Amino acid sequence: MENNNNNNNNNELYNIAFEKALLSSILFEPKLFEELSASLTTEDFYYPSYKNIYSSMASLMLNNMPIDEEFLKKDLLKNNCFDENAMLDILTANPISDVKAYLMEVKELSKLRNLLGLSLTMRKLTAEDGKSSAEVVDTIENQLQNLEISSNIDMPMTMATAIADFKTMTPPPLIKTGINSLDRMLCGGLESAQLIHIGGASNVGKTLLTKQILKNIAEVHKVLFFSFEMPKWKIAKQLSVTNFNQENYFITDSSMMGNDISDIARMIKRMKRQHDIRFIVIDSKMKITNNHFKGYNSVDRIAEIDATLARLCQELDIVIFMITQISKQDEQNGTMSGYGSALSDYEADMKILISFDKDATSPERKIEIKKNRQEVIHTPITLTLESKSLEFVSYVVATESVYVADDVNDTFVAPQPSYNDHIEVSII
Repeated sequence: MENNNNNNNNNELYNIAFEKALLSSILFEPKLFEELSASLTTEDFYYPSYKNIYSSMASLMLNNMPIDEEFLKKDLLKNNCFDENAMLDILTANPISDVKAYLMEVKELSKLRNLLGLSLTMRKLTAEDGKSSAEVVDTIENQLQNLEISSNIDMPMTMATAIADFKTMTPPPLIKTGINSLDRMLCGGLESAQLIHIGGASNVGKTLLTKQILKNIAEVHKVLFFSFEMPKWKIAKQLSVTNFNQENYFITDSSMMGNDISDIARMIKRMKRQHDIRFIVIDSKMKITNNHFKGYNSVDRIAEIDATLARLCQELDIVIFMITQISKQDEQNGTMSGYGSALSDYEADMKILISFDKDATSPERKIEIKKNRQEVIHTPITLTLESKSLEFVSYVVATESVYVADDVNDTFVAPQPSYNDHIEVSII
């Protein structure tokens, strides 16, 4: 054992001394197990005997048994995995006070070992299983993503504790769209980790509105536009005459990547890792395929697209705007999936409907929120499409009460309307 303990040079992806110290600390203070087990797993240990000891500790805790020497030995013997030397090493080691630092080191080395194992996975997928390059990339990137996502599972808490936490927390900042009346409708802006459907009839201005929001948000956050309806050079031409933070605005189109949901998901994960993308627009859902779907039901196939994107929003803490054209079937069913699928609508955190306020020749558009999982104002708003800039503006009538006092009476001066005829670009 001592040879193993001392054999921790920089070329080895494990630290036996740290693993031993963590287990010794748990034996010295069993309550630590609940704290450590939230993130530490059996597979994080390299030395097999230490894996068995930690697994036995978990078993004892699950069965409401004491985590001590005698019960550990009994459980290990029962499973034919008792190692007397390993147990002696744990019992004679000095407990540590800073378990967090040791935990982070053991977790980091475990991740590095997993990364090394990916090379063997790639060899197996390509040489033995005969998988396509796309399938290999998909598998590897999913495993990489799993390494990045914390496996911690929060234990349930009482509502009293949850309310106390809420009262002391700082709410995460909202993402402003940069359009005054829309941000007011959203009670300040968009909450993160949401899949948002924005739907409407053909030529109503869905893409114009989302491109405008995307450009505004790019003033502070990194954004990504999947332009499947129009080549990227046309979008570049349109935006070349406007001023905005071009370095924060990323774009891809059908010529750069496929339209399958698996390709889109991989690209989103990659852009989140490399550039910390916060806001994404997909134009449009009608162009997305789902070639890897194993079922036969077309409605389920379509719904899985939204389910995949909804999971990404939660995992990566991003906002995805999915543009969809409303069909007659949607109008009849009251859905906004573009395919008449209520299952797709279920996955969306919010549904925003844009429609002609009067008729198709009018520049006014009505904006309504049909579904929401954040605080919003459901009263519809009206935006006006400016013909020259091809951008939406909000005309807001503001009133101010003015009082002029004299010695006898308070004289009331009638409110005077003022107009905000442009977009306030105020991003947090």
